[in-house]
Amino acid sequence: ALSSKEQKKAMEKRQKELEAQKKAQMKELERRRKLAAKGRSRSASQMRSDGGKGPFGIFSFKGLLLLSVIGYLYVGQRELLLTLTLKPILFALRMMWTLAFKPLVRMFLSSKGG
Repeated sequence: ALSSKEQKKAMEKRQKELEAQKKAQMKELERRRKLAAKGRSRSASQMRSDGGKGPFGIFSFKGLLLLSVIGYLYVGQRELLLTLTLKPILFALRMMWTLAFKPLVRMFLSSKGG
């Protein structure tokens, strides 16, 4: 058995160990809290950068400008708007037909006939 002085020293030593452990836990908790806050702010900034501007990005200056130009072309210059939008679409469809679908149709028809 330990004497009362030894017991007191052991108790103080244990108390100091517990306090040191508690400090370490608090530091770790604070570090995790900071990392979590950093992660939240990063995700919030990502949300702001990729969206949050409303439908079609109307609430940005570029979105508003684009919508205004399209609206003007639709109201005042409908023929020009159709020319500007239909030509690229028809060109893309023609390229898809030439490069993808036409060879497949030819291959399918030649395999049927032969």
